[in-house]
Amino acid sequence: MSQRKTATFWLWIAPSAFPLGLLGTLPILLLAYISLTSFELGYSWSDHRFVGLANYTRLFSGREVEFWPALWLSLFVTIVSVALKTALGLGVAVLLNKKLRFEYLATSLIILPMAVNPAIAGLMWKLMLSYDFGIVNAWLGAVGIPKVVWLGQAWALFSVIIVLVWMHFPLSALM
Repeated sequence: MSQRKTATFWLWIAPSAFPLGLLGTLPILLLAYISLTSFELGYSWSDHRFVGLANYTRLFSGREVEFWPALWLSLFVTIVSVALKTALGLGVAVLLNKKLRFEYLATSLIILPMAVNPAIAGLMWKLMLSYDFGIVNAWLGAVGIPKVVWLGQAWALFSVIIVLVWMHFPLSALM
């Protein structure tokens, strides 16, 4: 590519690349800075001091007892939800690959969860899984199964995984 074409390319790219670069880089740099200070929410920026790697030492030395269970739980949710998203997405992709009578309608309905804002999806699922007036418990009651506390301690992890799979399996199906 000639030098003139390269310069023209960068002139066209710069107006969008510069803000996107800042939006991607600044939060990471700010997070790195905050992780090296004694930052606490609710205090002003001038109230925290530089502590170096002390936060990381405390985190990995075992003095933060909540860290390791939270890490393993996050890994579990990630592994299970990715496996389920991939399996369900592959199954749906195989079904969509066949000639269907209402192919466009089926594709639109499958893509729908990706179009829903995550905050709205969270509220929607909270209502659907509600113990008192949720539609899931209403369906279970209609077939004689007792109500389940979906958002309680025993079923919360399962509910989160189901919502994650519902929201993201269309991407696997389309790929």
